[in-house]
Amino acid sequence: MKARFVISLFATTLFLSSAAVSLSDAQTLDTRYNATSIAGNQAPPVYGLRLDGFFTGNPNDEVTFGFDSVLFDTYTDGTARLYGTVSVAEFNDTGGPGIYSSVWDLDVHFNSGSGSNGSYDYYVIDPSAGIELVNQADSNDFANFVTYNDHFQVGDGANEKNSNFGAAGWVNFAHDDNGTTYGSLSTHWNSSDFLMDLTVVPEPISSTLFVVGAATLGFRRLRKMKKNI
Repeated sequence: MKARFVISLFATTLFLSSAAVSLSDAQTLDTRYNATSIAGNQAPPVYGLRLDGFFTGNPNDEVTFGFDSVLFDTYTDGTARLYGTVSVAEFNDTGGPGIYSSVWDLDVHFNSGSGSNGSYDYYVIDPSAGIELVNQADSNDFANFVTYNDHFQVGDGANEKNSNFGAAGWVNFAHDDNGTTYGSLSTHWNSSDFLMDLTVVPEPISSTLFVVGAATLGFRRLRKMKKNI
C-alpha cells in the first residue's frame, strides 16, 4: 500500500508541476495570432516584410520576404513577439527571388509603445533581445532591426493595405553578410517595413481547466489514501 501511495504521490507531483507551467503560461500569454503576408506595393507576390537594398546596399533594389509560418504573440505585461520562418519572395522586381532564394528565421521582440490612434496597440522593437533575422543556411548571414518612427501598430486596418485586423511598422536594418554590412540601424531606407494580416489562433480553453481539475482530483485521492493506510 505504501508503494502505491509513493507512486501516486510522485505522479501527482508531476501533474501539479505541469499545471503550474500551464497556469504560468496562461497568465503570461495574452493572445496568439497567425501572421500572414498581404498584397503590398510590390505585390505580387504577397509579402510580410520589405527590406529594399538588403542584399546589395542599393536602396533602389526591392527585396520582399513572404511569411511561411509566422506567429505574433502579445503578453499581459504589454510586450509582444513576432517569430517564425520567412522566405525571400522577390528581388529587384523580377517576379521571384532569383539567386537570393533563401529561408530565414525571424524573431522580433517588442516592448509597449505609444501612438496617436487610440484604437491601435503600439509596440517598439526591443534592441536588447538579440538578432532579429538569420539565414537558415548560414548563421553568419543575419540582420538586426530597430523601430523607425517609434511605432509598430496593431489593429483593424493597421497594416494600411486593407481593412483587416493586422499590423505594420517601419524599421531600420543592418544586414551583416559574413562581415559585409548593408543598411544601417541609424538610417531609414525606403522601403523597409513590416505589413501583415493577423488572425487569432484559437486557444484550447479546456486544457488548462482539465489540468487544474485533474490535479485537484489527485489531491483528493491522496488524502483518501492516507486515511486508509
